[in-house]
Amino acid sequence: MEFEELGIREECGVFGCVAAGQWPTQLEVAQVITLGLVALQHRGQESAGIVTSDGWYITLCHLEIHRSLFNFILGCLQ
Repeated sequence: MEFEELGIREECGVFGCVAAGQWPTQLEVAQVITLGLVALQHRGQESAGIVTSDGWYITLCHLEIHRSLFNFILGCLQ
């Protein structure tokens, strides 16, 4: 596997969100991330994904083809 296939490439979009403080909050972090990915949808045309963590557990909404990704993510949020 080529090095370029393993990591972030120059034409990808990355969005991050950190919520600190008391948990649970009124902030829906996964929804904020989804909106950030929508704003970056001209980048990362091949695929995208969301990873969330509460500090103890990690949840991954796996990678999908770009066109169906957001429907899949919205399904994860329900």
